[in-house]
Amino acid sequence: MSRKSDLRNQKKSEFEDFESKNPSDAQFIFGLDEPFFGKIPEELIYDKEVSAQARFIFAVYHIHSRQKILSKGSVSFPSQRRIAEECTTFSVRYIRKLIQELKDCGWLTSIQLGLGLTNAIFLHSYKNEKISKKKIREGINFVKRQMGRYKNA
Repeated sequence: MSRKSDLRNQKKSEFEDFESKNPSDAQFIFGLDEPFFGKIPEELIYDKEVSAQARFIFAVYHIHSRQKILSKGSVSFPSQRRIAEECTTFSVRYIRKLIQELKDCGWLTSIQLGLGLTNAIFLHSYKNEKISKKKIREGINFVKRQMGRYKNA
């Protein structure tokens, strides 16, 4: 099964749970028929320090994040190899360079979870955004729970 169908199935089960409690709001909030989009903050689009390729990688990481509203703390954790496979023209080494470019320009924070594990990528809604320790802790706990699900599957 592909990642897209896995996400859609997960979204449908969450929708069914939510719909049973809030029938009138469920379809609007979950938007099951809408495709996934990668968002880029307007300030990032016009940031002259950031290359177009780095902006594209920001959007790809946003597609992978569970929280689609950037201001609420989007955290993403696909491996660099997975991103390189999805962006067929980029190598893993080039992905690392683009992530470093985004970090240096203040558009994301990367937290290493351990040797051999993917990094938790926190996307910023504006340049040099400070992320609270509480949000970082919540994001790391979320990523570890999700990684546990994938290892057990």
